[in-house]
Amino acid sequence: MSELTEHFELQHKNVTAEDIKKGILKIHSYKPLKVNVLDFGCKLCDDELCSFEELKNHLIGKHKQPIDPNNDGVWPYKITENKFNCVLCDKEFDHFWLLNRHINEHYKKYICDQCGSGFASDIRLRTHMTSHVIGSYPCDDCGKVFNSNMLKQQHMDRVHRKVKRHKCLYCMETFLEYNQKRRHIRTVHGIDQRIYKCDFCPKMFDSAGQARSHERYIHIKPQKFRCDICNYVCSMKRMLLDHMMCHSDKKDFVCQFCKKAYARKKTLAEHLKIHYNDRRFVCQYCEKAFVQKCSLKGHMKTHHKEYLN
Repeated sequence: MSELTEHFELQHKNVTAEDIKKGILKIHSYKPLKVNVLDFGCKLCDDELCSFEELKNHLIGKHKQPIDPNNDGVWPYKITENKFNCVLCDKEFDHFWLLNRHINEHYKKYICDQCGSGFASDIRLRTHMTSHVIGSYPCDDCGKVFNSNMLKQQHMDRVHRKVKRHKCLYCMETFLEYNQKRRHIRTVHGIDQRIYKCDFCPKMFDSAGQARSHERYIHIKPQKFRCDICNYVCSMKRMLLDHMMCHSDKKDFVCQFCKKAYARKKTLAEHLKIHYNDRRFVCQYCEKAFVQKCSLKGHMKTHHKEYLN
């Protein structure tokens, strides 16, 4: 952010309001303006405001600015060096992509008709919809077949293109895996990234959100939904619906290779990984790969005990 601010001051300090209007016209309708709001002071009258919403109402009421408070085309962010806060609820995130995804929770303008998820823009919804497309998508390089185009692209990026998505916060190095980046930051820059500990058990997490979610669903467990057939109790309706499948004899999901049948689509998807030899769970210490996460956990306990918390 400091580099961006310095660039703006050096290259665009003479930008006029007319230049800004022309620039806005070039922005596509599905790409709202991202604005870094570090203070809410009004530049027209120097009044100090307490929130982004208060600033908008002030501009509409006092200065008669033509702003639609419900659809102003602006996404507010609050970003300082390596600190990412939501302007609307002041929630703090460890990475920009987490904050950027969180914006969907406040601007649910586009709703997925298949799962009910809400998104802030049309392009985000369309990207999400690819996760629901089921079919046969063979890899262009190795012929491996995937159930969705999104899974195919993820496979090609990771295995064939070797796309390094994880960039170091302190230099220009990039990495294939998140854990490689963390290890680099610790060994090269001498910085231990923040680790968030569960308040109920020794488990550690990379973000506050992950830790709080773990506490909520593993330890606090708000017990709202109860099975009528057995003693099963859970905190979410979808968990109860998933559980009810074990009381049903219906097995509608059949493997196309060995004809094994399953009650859940998710279980069939896990089973298909065996046929596709989809070894996506890779050990970060010896590069051995496994079809299932539980196999990787067993491997870690047997061969890399010293790295376990």
